[in-house]
Amino acid sequence: MLLESELIGVSIINQSAINLGYSVENAIYSSNLLRLLGFSLKSKARKSRNKHCIQWKRIIAFSKEGIVIASEREIILPKQIPDIHEAYLKKIEVMGMEIKSQEGVLIGIVKDIVIADNNGNIMGFIASEGLLTDLIDGYSYLPRSKCKFNDAFGCLTVEDDFEDVLIHHPLGGLKKILGIDITNQQKI
Repeated sequence: MLLESELIGVSIINQSAINLGYSVENAIYSSNLLRLLGFSLKSKARKSRNKHCIQWKRIIAFSKEGIVIASEREIILPKQIPDIHEAYLKKIEVMGMEIKSQEGVLIGIVKDIVIADNNGNIMGFIASEGLLTDLIDGYSYLPRSKCKFNDAFGCLTVEDDFEDVLIHHPLGGLKKILGIDITNQQKI
């Protein structure tokens, strides 16, 4: 699995590990937020007015040096692929998106996106439930299957009681730092 935040700024390289002069600027998601379509790119040297991108399906691998593609020909303009062009124009900002209950109550903010590295599907979201909760418990995990994207309000809506949906890491936040085990199963 990959986190979107770890991919921003990563270099694009070919199979010979030669840097192609581009880095990831933003993720481009499908309009229903079910999968990652590709990445918009930033040129490190060229001052082009045209924005470039790569399709998810053209990525060969992820390495320490960067995102591996076959060649520079895989770097395209968004308008060359209709799905990417539509998503590029719509530009859904997922990081920082509100997470609300069905009643419209704010229950959290998206801090990161968990992506399946084999197919680009969104697995879930790393969520903040507020400073105090984050400090004590750490961030929570919201599985993609437990929420839907509400395009009209530009937010994620949980489909069940949010207490049952958000998964807290049992040893997150201060609990981990202080060695507190709330389950009394094991001391750190």
